[in-house]
Amino acid sequence: MRQDITEREREQHLSANGMASERRVTRRAAFGTAATVGAAGGTALLLAACGPSTAEAPASQAGQAGKVKLRSGVKLIWSVGGSAGSAREEMRRQMVDLFTERHPGIDVELLFGHTSPTKLFTLFVGGNPPDLFRVSTVPYPAFVAQGLVQSHDDLMKRDRFDTRDFFPAALEQWRIQGKQWALPFLGIRVGYINAGAYQEEGITPPSTSWRDPKYTWDAFLESARRVSRPARGGELSRFGFRVSSSQRDWQPWVWSNGGDVFSADGKRFTLDEPPALEALQFLADLVHRFHVAPNAQEDEDIGGQLKAFHGGRLTMYHAPINNVARNRDGATGINWTLAALPRGRTKNATARSSGGGVGWFMPKGDPNIEEAWALLMVVQSKEGVWLEAKTGEAPPSRKSVAYSKEYLEPSEPPGNDMKVVVEALEVIKPDLPLVKGPEFGEVIGEGLKPMWDGKQTARQAVTAIKPQIEALLASQ
Repeated sequence: MRQDITEREREQHLSANGMASERRVTRRAAFGTAATVGAAGGTALLLAACGPSTAEAPASQAGQAGKVKLRSGVKLIWSVGGSAGSAREEMRRQMVDLFTERHPGIDVELLFGHTSPTKLFTLFVGGNPPDLFRVSTVPYPAFVAQGLVQSHDDLMKRDRFDTRDFFPAALEQWRIQGKQWALPFLGIRVGYINAGAYQEEGITPPSTSWRDPKYTWDAFLESARRVSRPARGGELSRFGFRVSSSQRDWQPWVWSNGGDVFSADGKRFTLDEPPALEALQFLADLVHRFHVAPNAQEDEDIGGQLKAFHGGRLTMYHAPINNVARNRDGATGINWTLAALPRGRTKNATARSSGGGVGWFMPKGDPNIEEAWALLMVVQSKEGVWLEAKTGEAPPSRKSVAYSKEYLEPSEPPGNDMKVVVEALEVIKPDLPLVKGPEFGEVIGEGLKPMWDGKQTARQAVTAIKPQIEALLASQ
């Protein structure tokens, strides 16, 4: 499926502003203490659900084509992850308020935590899965393979769900064998830079465009070299970049050099091919050869990623979009903004972004499928996506929100450099769905540690793990 958004689409968006609800007691035991948000948006202890009564709800308000009979008295359990008291909790409560305004008589219980695959599988085994829950990109294929989740296709077709307003990759990420298994709570990673540090040194900062033809690895390295400072006179070093061993952070460098971890059909391990090895070695060299990124001890000395960035000891790092909110609160002493990642050295190399996020799933055979779907339609509505986006907690999965003036030109930092996020959404590459994704990730993560520590080359580290990866591929 096409990944990039055409200039015509961009301009169009920029110009157009415009069964029973009864639950067994064992379910409460499985979920533990939670909060219930009722029609008035208040909080109460979990109570036994009342028997359902049928009420006709204005389904079209939730983006549905016609009227669907939703039942009052139903209590939905929505597993949102995170923890109570967080900034994200307030956002979810606002979504629940929006839902109950449209569908009075249906309560929504917000369930915090319980989003790890192990905990979710336990709830499924006990017959008590949440009505709506989140799973990240790596483990979700196992839920599909075991027949635990409901595909969304029939409901999307029935209700004429408008997929055209979504970035293609936002939906493709949750599609296996042509079926849509989830809808997105999107993730994206971008560069965060101390623009003031580059200005003070008279250095051109990293580009804000993912499509800048002049923004190459070599240009990136040159600016990182010039902005970096060695430790002197008791003063800590300043580094031009921070290399992360997380696959979510190094993978886009591999993609941007024309490489990948696996073949497109998921049958071959390709991290040992030249484009991928070159990308991994370049990142390792930033630390151990060029010394523009801290090693493990230096990273500890400067306080880690955020503390070093806020304190002027780190001029660029790569992280999720929720760092916008963190830097608005914590980076008050520096002039910070966003930047893209550079393209690689291979012919026709193009920069790609990495994201993932989580998808919203519904359990197969859920008696409250219609009510859960109505809740999901509110979450995926323009109003719901805007609630996610405006806080800086997540990028907008809808183009109409992403290209809006409100999103592109916030009054707070990074101002109109929010375009970096929007362009990243246009060049994002979805993760390859693999049933044994967590196992692959564990082997790769452990196997690359000697490379990140400077004890092995990229080729040596990848060659050592290849037999384990191939054995896992054969067992899928």
